Amino acid sequence: MAYELIVDVIPVLPGLYGEDLDALLPLELACHAPELQDAAGDCMFSPYQLRRAVKTGALRGFRPGHGILTTRRAIREWKDAWHAPANRPASSSTSTEGSGRSTTASTSDAQRMALAIAQRLKRSSRAT
Repeated sequence: MAYELIVDVIPVLPGLYGEDLDALLPLELACHAPELQDAAGDCMFSPYQLRRAVKTGALRGFRPGHGILTTRRAIREWKDAWHAPANRPASSSTSTEGSGRSTTASTSDAQRMALAIAQRLKRSSRAT
């Protein structure tokens, strides 16, 4: 009786292991990103778990069509948020200062992602 070793072959995409943190990745491949692997190199999350995180708003994801796309930068921010201390006010009185995270960073991230989606859609429309 012969035994076979079955190994999952993951297509290597430039955005999955490359330097580009803003490359759009479908969740089926994003779960294999280095940020979501344990010490042994195994995936810590399934695509279903990533979809749930996008649905709850914990992970930034984009749905230009049927599938959901995310980036390694969004995954890193999501992962960093697990360990970030909660930014709670010291007293119950209202403060004149703004509390919480600035929206400037998320606005530039949103613009960068919108441009990436537009470029991807342009590439796919030229092929048809």
